Amino acid sequence: MKLDKQQLIIMGMSVVILFGFGVFQYIPVIRQKHAIQVRMAQQDQLSETICSQSVLLPELKQRKKELHEELIPFSKKVPQGRHFAQLWQQIADVMNECKLTDQLVQPGAELKSDQLCSIPLAFECRGSLEQVFAFFQALENMERLIRIEEVKLENDSDFNAAVKLNAKASVYYQSDKRGNG
Repeated sequence: MKLDKQQLIIMGMSVVILFGFGVFQYIPVIRQKHAIQVRMAQQDQLSETICSQSVLLPELKQRKKELHEELIPFSKKVPQGRHFAQLWQQIADVMNECKLTDQLVQPGAELKSDQLCSIPLAFECRGSLEQVFAFFQALENMERLIRIEEVKLENDSDFNAAVKLNAKASVYYQSDKRGNG
């Protein structure tokens, strides 16, 4: 079987057309199909991750509630803003209730940060050991957090069972974001 020139040209053109169809049509469709399959696999994996993490949501909500309940006492002990005048009055009232004499409460330079700030305090007063102990107990029971950092007790030279208290403490507050702390 001998093919003439025209048949060879037609067959050659057919091969070129088929090759062109394969190169310009079929191969891009195959690549696009592969890209879509990869994307679908990624979406399936993401969906599985979301499902597995969404199972944890009730537990996380419960934990958030527990942490919020733990935060309430902190917010009372370490309030938003200084409120120093009120605290100073409370300390003076406690000293008076404990019948301490020669009272002096001096604030130091504030230490500020973005979230938690403190004011150093220096206390001086005189009284019996029982009165000083009652003073410290009253400070501990105050709504506001006061951290005693240093305590110095000196005997009175009169031997009348009185002591002079020199103490350093810090009172804390949360930084007031509105700027009126």
